[in-house]
Amino acid sequence: GQSKEIEVEFGPDHPHQKVVGKKATFKIGLKEIKEKSLPPLDDDFASQVGEFNTIDELRAFVRDQISSGREREAQNLLRAEAVDRLRENDEIDVPLVMIADKVEGWIRDLSSDLEKRGEDLEKFLQTKGRTREQLRADYARRAEREVRRDLILDRIAELEKLEVDEQEVKEEARKISQTSEDNREQLYEYYTKDIGSAIIRWGLLREKALQLVIDQVDMKIEENKGEGENEDVQDV
Repeated sequence: GQSKEIEVEFGPDHPHQKVVGKKATFKIGLKEIKEKSLPPLDDDFASQVGEFNTIDELRAFVRDQISSGREREAQNLLRAEAVDRLRENDEIDVPLVMIADKVEGWIRDLSSDLEKRGEDLEKFLQTKGRTREQLRADYARRAEREVRRDLILDRIAELEKLEVDEQEVKEEARKISQTSEDNREQLYEYYTKDIGSAIIRWGLLREKALQLVIDQVDMKIEENKGEGENEDVQDV
């Protein structure tokens, strides 16, 4: 292999003051050069990275994942636009007790999560340079927006006479219960009866109401797009 000598002088900023101003000679040797070899993109490679029989199946899966990601991003933008539209002209007075309940719930959840990791809320806030009052104020602003949105959606669901049937409740309860590995049966039973069922029902009603607004926003965007295209044609 090849070798080379390099002379280095230690400057005044070196951590070991005893060698400052002195010179040293280092001999560097090249033992070998390694080349990274990538596996061929064939059916064998596809079977190794997942349950794919051919490389074409793997490529199709990757394309679907990219497409789904873009679709989710577009849906999130539509949801944000829809929520903004909801807040534009609303005159709903948000009950302070609803905001307070949501804030206290979030603080309890945060404390519980920290305790599971062996941490304390006060120490956690200290590391973030925050106080409990600041946390409560941040949560209150967020809670006010969410409560206002929910009240508007509840009103839309009422005016549009939206409904959620028992099968929809059970399906949503099944999805929620699948997120737990230990107590799936208990979760499913809770969310298909009494309070749990009501929670799911209200959530689905609000989701349906929001979807109505999203559809209207989407239609408005398409109309504006169409008007723009017509103007381009006229200009030509």
